[in-house]
Amino acid sequence: MDRRLNVTDSWRPGGSDDLADMPVVTLAWRAMHLEHEALTERRRKDSTEADRRNRALVGVADELHALRREAAGADPDAEPAARRLLDVAARLQKLLADAGVTVVAPEGERYTDALMELIDNTAQVPVPEADGPRVAEVLKPAVVDRSGVLRMGKAVIAVPAGGPGGSAPPQTPADRGGSHRGPAADQADDTSAETRQAE
Repeated sequence: MDRRLNVTDSWRPGGSDDLADMPVVTLAWRAMHLEHEALTERRRKDSTEADRRNRALVGVADELHALRREAAGADPDAEPAARRLLDVAARLQKLLADAGVTVVAPEGERYTDALMELIDNTAQVPVPEADGPRVAEVLKPAVVDRSGVLRMGKAVIAVPAGGPGGSAPPQTPADRGGSHRGPAADQADDTSAETRQAE
């Protein structure tokens, strides 16, 4: 008989002497705890990699937006250079699109409810001829991929100026001389003031 098939009772390294006496529940708990630690570490690594990817994509989107602005503001005499910039921007945009990433920089478009979900209104500029809120200047483009919004954009919004054909931007209670406590509280203050004057 092949001696390699002989069964021996000799001690083998790697096992703990007290495992045989350990309750099954304890062994199961230890195994689950180790599995939980391994899963947590994998998730941490995945999250770190996703953060790095998202930061890289946002960085590329910012460079794409900067190239477009550079090309738009180029001197007319430098038209070939502007075309080259736009070509580079187009290639960057295609690479991002292939990765499922969209760069949203809607300058000149109406500032709709849908855009409010992507672009923060960081400042307003009154424009007499404006027919409603529009995106006047994109300071930072919004970056969106298949999973959602990677980064909100920032923009200056053109609003109708006061006067014919337009209306002034909405005022807050503080602008009207009231408070931020709401109209009911302001009305109560006005009533108290009238009562004091009557006395």
